Amino acid sequence: MSRLISLGEAADPVRVGGKAAGLARLIAAGFRVPDGFVIPPDVDSREMHALLEGVLGAGPYAFRSSAAAEDLETASFAGQYETVLGVVGADAGTRAVERVRLSARQASVEAYRSRAAAPAGGMAVIVQRQIDAHASGVAFTRNPVTGVGEVVIEAVAGLGEGLMSGAVTPEEWTVSSTPALRSRPAGQVLDPDQAAEIAALSRRVEASLGGPQDVEWVIDGDGIWLLQARPITALPIEPSAHPNPDTAWDRSDAFFPEPVTPLVFTAWQPIHTQVTKQAMELLGLPGNGIAHGYFYGRVYDRVIPLVGGESDARGLPPAPLMKLLLRIHPQFRVRLRAAAAAARDDLPMRFIDEWEERGRVRIRARTRELRSVDPGSLTDDELAEQLQAVRSHAYDCGLEHFKLVFGGWVLLGQLGMAAERLTGWDPRRVIDLVQGHSEATRMEGEALDAVAAAVERDPAARALVEEGGDLHGYDGPAGAALRAYLDEYGQRVHDSFLRPTWAEDPGPVLSLLRSSLGGAPRQDPNLKIASAVATAELVDPVARPADRAALEEAVRRARQGRPYGDETERDTLDGIGLIRRVALEAGSRLAAQGRLRQRDDVVYLDIDELDRALHGRAVDLGQVERRRAEHRWALANPAPRRLGPVAGDLPLPSLFPASVQPIVGAFMWAIGHLFFTPPVPVDGGSLRGLGASAGVVEGTARVVRGHSDFHRIRHGDIVVCPSTMASWSSIFAVIGGLVTEVGGPLSHPGTLAREYGLPAVLGVAGATSLIADGDRIRIDGSKGTVIALD
Repeated sequence: MSRLISLGEAADPVRVGGKAAGLARLIAAGFRVPDGFVIPPDVDSREMHALLEGVLGAGPYAFRSSAAAEDLETASFAGQYETVLGVVGADAGTRAVERVRLSARQASVEAYRSRAAAPAGGMAVIVQRQIDAHASGVAFTRNPVTGVGEVVIEAVAGLGEGLMSGAVTPEEWTVSSTPALRSRPAGQVLDPDQAAEIAALSRRVEASLGGPQDVEWVIDGDGIWLLQARPITALPIEPSAHPNPDTAWDRSDAFFPEPVTPLVFTAWQPIHTQVTKQAMELLGLPGNGIAHGYFYGRVYDRVIPLVGGESDARGLPPAPLMKLLLRIHPQFRVRLRAAAAAARDDLPMRFIDEWEERGRVRIRARTRELRSVDPGSLTDDELAEQLQAVRSHAYDCGLEHFKLVFGGWVLLGQLGMAAERLTGWDPRRVIDLVQGHSEATRMEGEALDAVAAAVERDPAARALVEEGGDLHGYDGPAGAALRAYLDEYGQRVHDSFLRPTWAEDPGPVLSLLRSSLGGAPRQDPNLKIASAVATAELVDPVARPADRAALEEAVRRARQGRPYGDETERDTLDGIGLIRRVALEAGSRLAAQGRLRQRDDVVYLDIDELDRALHGRAVDLGQVERRRAEHRWALANPAPRRLGPVAGDLPLPSLFPASVQPIVGAFMWAIGHLFFTPPVPVDGGSLRGLGASAGVVEGTARVVRGHSDFHRIRHGDIVVCPSTMASWSSIFAVIGGLVTEVGGPLSHPGTLAREYGLPAVLGVAGATSLIADGDRIRIDGSKGTVIALD
């Protein structure tokens, strides 16, 4: 065996590869490993037969890879190389060595090595006595999906090649304190005692090798044997950032329903905080913007108080003291003077006029101008300048958005306060007065309806859509309609910078089109009539002509202010999409320069680190890897809906001076009804929430957490989601009903559902967990109930 190396002496990973060196460590630590030896990479095929003749017994043997690029800390190369089982004799052994070595030259292995930035190297081959296994499998000493400290065992009967190739579905166990069977797709493989023994052995391996391990094992009549132990790569890591325990945060599910990466968070968070602060200052609202926190890989938010620190533990002072503070505190006095001026100048309506006269044209012209620049044509310095330009434009888009959003809420609040004061109306009925007047809310859904209508008129296009073909490249009117839709609505960023836009991948839109074929457009044509009837019911009983006129004017203004938040949300998402284009081009360049492992690693930088990298600064690859692992943890683990103390009540509108009631009082009234979520009792098989759009519907529950789930929606599904955004309006032409986890009487999901005539129940806390995807449910949008039918 002078040219061969005993497995117990194969300690040098450079010469014998990572797998053989790992087995040598196990042997040295006293673990049971089948006898064997290693054929080094420098043994050529001409001498192979003679060497094997001298050492192979009756067999059978297993011939397995042990490459230099294998079982690394950052890349396992699991399943990349070939294993040959049942080898008997030197001739078969020689052929087996060639098969294992040849597998290292496959294109898929080269692609994997390139993505992992792993070194190339020779291929050693491990030869071991093949165990006559009753059962075999793997054990992970940490849950590889969640990172939780439990042993996860996958087991199959006999040898494990079917498990490794994915051809066999294994029996699954988890072991923390005691074994728990997770699934048993076929006959029994292990009993609880065996699962406990495998878990205990795997934990000893972890302790011996000094880190979480992926352990391959087999069981024969003599007990458990170890075939391999390697570090668990890509193990999720719990994010290290934690909030101040005295600060109240709410998870921002309405805008970020899924975990986000550092680049996504930092591209928008500073802009959002700055533009909300500026909009509040312009209107004289008592806040310093909306802050975002990045905890557990998710986005949280909170209103920054005008006065005081971060602590929310004390809550608001008593009403008399609060009223006094509003009059005497310097910061309150400055802000309320601005509110009085905003009321005198009717600033919310001025925002609308400015948007209509020049804002819309200016913003969209700049978006088109920036989109016309090909990031790939720029030098590195020019690309850095383009990054700053698109960030500045995203700021402008965000400021216009929040001026119109906050102004619209003020106008809605003015109507609500007037209706309460003069008629005693239930605040939830205020939505009846303005429904049907938000053209922007329905515009995207109507545009998709138009594409569907074009497809319906063209049998060839319809067949293409139903077969999942490429309508985007179709020459007829239906193809042109889709391309126009994608040009208008498909450029914005959705949830993640890694996920393609609809213009890049129209798959979700085509899926929605398939689901909508044969169905009538869902927009309710009678909404404006119903709104007029509701207005008459509000106004007619009022005796004084001046009060009647005031109510009618408040209705008109609230209707006028309603659509602009939805409209400018699209412009804002288009602006952030421009940041994404620049960032991904930068990622490609950094990867080509060897400063990132691959293009998509760019999303694990924050926006300032990306800017510095474009100016030549080094990238911390270790930090990138940790952030990647933290993001995996966030994708696999739930995060609390609220952090810190329970946020206190909002100041009552009546606390504010009369001079600012039209602005501050109205704003407080509106947000109190937009975001209030009532408690949700669970009653037997039903859940109770807030009935936000009348009607009863039965259907299949489709749990949707973001745009990435749109392709799963089928006609008539009842969507169950955290909340909705204006950019979700395209699905409302397809679905049959809506259930959300958050939302008040006047919130966006309820408004959108009513615009489309869909039953909706809001504020069902935990709905996306309590209702399983595919469940049959019945919702009553009047009573606010969700009933399981299965």
